Amino acid sequence: MSALTQEMMQITANVLQEWGMEATAEMQKLLLARVKRGNKTDNLLARSIIFDGSKVTTQGTTAIWNLNDYWVYVDLGVKGVQNKSKTYTSVDAPAGFKFKTLGVGFKMLHAFTDYIARKGIKVITEPGERVIEAQFSMAHAMAKAVKKKGLDGTRFYSDVFNEKGFKRLTDKLEKALGQEIEIKIIADFKN
Repeated sequence: MSALTQEMMQITANVLQEWGMEATAEMQKLLLARVKRGNKTDNLLARSIIFDGSKVTTQGTTAIWNLNDYWVYVDLGVKGVQNKSKTYTSVDAPAGFKFKTLGVGFKMLHAFTDYIARKGIKVITEPGERVIEAQFSMAHAMAKAVKKKGLDGTRFYSDVFNEKGFKRLTDKLEKALGQEIEIKIIADFKN
């Protein structure tokens, strides 16, 4: 195996840049197509997918994607407390994900409260009840329902970053470089 020249590294970066843009567009398309009941929340996730591009480093060519921190749950799904929602596994999460209790944490409650406000969902109040209290109760009920039922995975990420997707990248690189190559993918998930 010969060492890559600076020119070859730049060609590699250019091919990775092109493939990265295609992968990003494919993830966004899959995410929006696989969302149930026109849930626009995942539109936020689709818009959060940012490809920072490729660059040549001393250790090779790198590419970085940034997504909202809940992407893995939307991709793989989360099994509900009271049912058997489809739950997918991956190398990074071999046991999959599941809700263990119906308790609703602050972050989840805040996310649903924000969702209600952002979507302009009408909050019905009881006589003497403040709107903020009714909104809090509605958010709690929504969060509890999600925890009961679970979330089916969309596989928007897993169906792009898989053996087939990396084969397309390898084929593009081999064509651009004019020689057989082997790529090494190092996934670094940051929380």
